[in-house]
Amino acid sequence: MTNPETINQKKAQRMLQLFATARQRYLEAGGNPNHSANKQWMTEEEREEFVNLGEQIFDEEYIKKSLEQKNQPSL
Repeated sequence: MTNPETINQKKAQRMLQLFATARQRYLEAGGNPNHSANKQWMTEEEREEFVNLGEQIFDEEYIKKSLEQKNQPSL
């Protein structure tokens, strides 16, 4: 049985690969290296995959916990 944490790490790694591919296209097209690429540098299939992976990794429970931690006063 595969650990859910490992599965999410693999999904996050794939998202990073998609980001890297988009950035490479952006830079090859003469984009400013001090700026990041946006979704226009991904194919429609890559955008769909990226959104699907994000929805799988960052579900409502994850977002709720993250917001709760963010809203806690620091010591």
